[in-house]
Formats: sequence, structure tokens, C-alpha cells
Amino acid sequence: MVSERQQLNDVVQFMNDFLAGAYPQRSALGPGALQKNFFKSKSITSGMIDVSNLEAVSTKTGNLTVDGNVTVGTGGAIKSGLTDYSTDLSNKGYWLGLVAGVPKLLIGGRLTSTTPRIDWDGSALEIIGSIKAESGYLKSLNVYGTLTLGNSTTDGAIAAGKTSYASTTSGFYFDYNSGGSPRVNIGSATAYIQWSGTGLTVKGTINADAGYLDTLSISGTLSFSGAGKINLPGGGSIQSGALDINSATLASVTVDGQMVVGNEILVGTSGYIHSGATSYSSGTGWILEYNGGTPRFRVGTATSGSNYLAFDGTNIEMRGKLKWGATGANYLDSTSSHWELTAGAGIQFLEFRNGSASRYSMVAATYDTVASSGYDGTAIYVQTTGATNNPFLSAYTFNTTGWATIGVGSTYIRAERVGATDSAYIYINGTEYATFTGSIVKLAQKVNFAGVTGVGLGGMTLQGYMPAQLNGVNVWFPYYA
Repeated sequence: MVSERQQLNDVVQFMNDFLAGAYPQRSALGPGALQKNFFKSKSITSGMIDVSNLEAVSTKTGNLTVDGNVTVGTGGAIKSGLTDYSTDLSNKGYWLGLVAGVPKLLIGGRLTSTTPRIDWDGSALEIIGSIKAESGYLKSLNVYGTLTLGNSTTDGAIAAGKTSYASTTSGFYFDYNSGGSPRVNIGSATAYIQWSGTGLTVKGTINADAGYLDTLSISGTLSFSGAGKINLPGGGSIQSGALDINSATLASVTVDGQMVVGNEILVGTSGYIHSGATSYSSGTGWILEYNGGTPRFRVGTATSGSNYLAFDGTNIEMRGKLKWGATGANYLDSTSSHWELTAGAGIQFLEFRNGSASRYSMVAATYDTVASSGYDGTAIYVQTTGATNNPFLSAYTFNTTGWATIGVGSTYIRAERVGATDSAYIYINGTEYATFTGSIVKLAQKVNFAGVTGVGLGGMTLQGYMPAQLNGVNVWFPYYA
């Protein structure tokens, strides 16, 4: 049985609850309505409350099922974890409500600038984190971080018009390509840009104001219009089996194959064309340079070597042999102080003539095959032709036979050797005046000079007269034998 004290306490509690509104009475809201003034705070406890319309300043429930609408006042919000849309920088959660009449949503948090979140500020959606979607549509998308499509085992793609990388339909197609080589195809069947994962293929025209290329392969034609150009900084190079350039300015150019120039090559005043040679005087090869107004050229060894041909701006220099003829057997040898003429049968000669060929000198070498010409051997000949009584000089030798002649017209002195015999002759106006053979001197005979009959002298007979001149007077000296 309950004690009297307990009963008294229950009565007091009932009175307090009644006064606090724990037992609602009929109110101005009408039948079936409960007004807040008739409830004690936190006094309704139930496993389920089934109402048609619930209006509460604050409600704490377990599971809440709403068949109609949940209406939040202009100053209210649906939230968990977050205390405010913009000022809570310490917590994570979600917040949905109105801020100055603008609906806003925050899921996640603002602990840092990279804290994952979905943020709708009333006009723009910001997503920090990853988006994964099987399908969807976007009218406009700004991505400030990374947009990831697919993964190492699943292909992802962005496409419009095209349905695959190989499609020739106009449009674009970007895919991850699970083989590990992402690809791009933009364009149509006749004009496109394709990145296969290893190389870029462009079909069409490229217009560029500036840019950089590591390696560019062109199967068609690369054309430049206006002031178009290619800059190759550092170690950049152009490699082509055939390169057609209308105009170019090159700091340096290396040609591994053949370069055909249809018009001209212009080299700066400090530039040069070369191969092998590193300067005018150094390196085996060749070089042609403007040299600041004194053009120079060299081909062969360095100038310190022994085989080169060079023009130093003033003189032509040669080291080695200058060869000519079908077999190159004829040559000039710059290593010695002589010229060599070597060839087969026939007359080999070095001849110098003036423009009208009226004056010439010749050095000749002949062989047995032309012995009938009378010049079987080696000859030197200097003469002025086209007039009488011209000076001349000639010499000839073959084995132990030879002669040398100097004179004017038909007046000359000749020395010769035939076999082991030496001879000398003096001709005046074609007449032999003296002959020297061995130790004998033979003078031309002159008989009955000036009507004088020869007179014997000491048993000798007058043989002739030797002409001479004494003090400008012509005299004749008789000689006897």
C-alpha cells in the first residue's frame, strides 16, 4: 500500500504539472488541436506521434517520417554537425537553409580550403573532392582541380559527335584507354588532330603565332605565310630528306645529305660555310668565309699540313700536286722546285702564248712514237712569230744527243752533242762562218777578196778570210793552211 507521504507527493506533482500545462484543456485552436501554452516543456514522451500538422520551435526525435511537407522558417535551417553556413570553420556536417532569403547548402566543412565539400551559395556549385558518375548531363562545368575519368581498369571518355577514338564522324573523343595510353581525336575524316598515346598527327593547316615543339614529323608540306618562321633555340634541329625553303635566316645549319639551292645562299659578314674545317687555318675539310671583307677559301688539310688549296684573300696557295689529264698522270708538284710532265706516248708540252699567239714559249717532251717528227726527246723553244728576223731560243736533248740554239732570224749560235762528239756553229744570215768540232776550229773560206790573189806564206796556202771589225771598220784577216 502506498504511504500517505507518497500520495501527498503525487498530489503536489499533479498540481504542478497541471499548472505547467501537462494536461491540456480546450483552447482557441479548436477541437483536435494542441497549443504550446498547455504543454510542459519536454513533457511529451511517446514511441510514435501521429499528427496531421506539427509546428515546433525545436523538436528532438528518433526516426521522423513526414508524409507531407517539412517547412523551415526564413531564419531556420536543417543541419547536423555544422552550426552555420559560412562562419563555422571548425566542424563538419551539413547545413541547409536560407541566408538573407537566399537558399544555401553546405555538406562537408570549411576547416581548410581543401576540405572536401559540396557548396551551393545560391548561384554556383563548388565541389571539392572527387565526382564519380555513371552518366549525366552538364550545361557548363568549371573544374579548378582535377577531373578524373575512369581508372587503370575502366575506360572513361569525354565525347561529342564521336562514339570512339577511331570514329571519323565530326566531333571529339578523349579517353583514358585502359591500355595505359590516353588518346585524343578531334575533327572529321578529312581534317583532324589525333594523339595516339605516343605521337601527334595533324591533318589540315596549323596557324600559330608562337610555340615549342620537341620533335615534329611532317609527311606533307609545312608552309609559312607573311612573317611566319620557325625558331630553333638551343640544340633544336630540322631533319628532312627534302627541305624547300624560299627564305631563311640561320645562325648555323648542318646538312647531312644534299642541299640544292635554286637561288642563293646569303651568309653574314661574320659567317661561313664549312665541313670538317673549324676555321680558315684549322681542321681538315673545307671552308668558305667572307672574313669581314677579305673572303677566303681553303680545301684539304690545315694550313700547317702538306695537302691543301687555299685563297687567302690575295694569293692562291697550294700544297701537294696539281694533276690533270684522263688518268691524272700529268701534274704539278708543289713540294719541289720543278714541274713534271708524265704521260704515255705522244708530245707532252707546257706552252705559253699571248692573246694572238704571236709570241710563245714551250717546254716539250716527246717519245719514240713520234720520232719521225724530228722531236724525239725533250725540247725548250722560245720564239716570236709573224715577222722576219725575230729572236729565238731553242734547246733539245734525247739520250746522248742534244743541241741548244740562240739567235735572231737566220743568224745564230748553235752548240750540239751527237754521241760522244761536241760541236758548235756560228751562222750569219744563213751562212756558216765557223765550226768548232772537238779541238778544231773551222772558219768559212773567203777567196779573191777585193781582187787580191792569195799569196803563199811560209809554204802555206791562203784558205780564206775571217771578217772582223776594228774601231768600227770592217776588216778581213786571211788565214792559211
